[in-house]
Amino acid sequence: MVYAIDFGTSNTVIARWNRATHQPETVALLDVSWRVGENPPLIPSLLYVQNAATQTVLTGQMVRDRGLDLVSDSRFFRNVKRGIGRDVRGFAGVGWSDSTL
Repeated sequence: MVYAIDFGTSNTVIARWNRATHQPETVALLDVSWRVGENPPLIPSLLYVQNAATQTVLTGQMVRDRGLDLVSDSRFFRNVKRGIGRDVRGFAGVGWSDSTL
């Protein structure tokens, strides 16, 4: 199956090609996506480093639902797409590489 990801500044959308219907369809991820009315499921472009030692990261709506989207918290990240393709060593004080995220 072919997937496409649109990384937005505020929200991210994942879509795939449905071979049976020959139509694109958006993908909803449990606990990560949110949906309003008939709009496609959106994933808030948010990350929260819950535990740097174990490299536990929460994403999307899960961050909002737990009230972790506090700008003053150094473990909270928004505008994540700006870091795509960049060396992220030192991210949250640990030596993560692009493949870790």
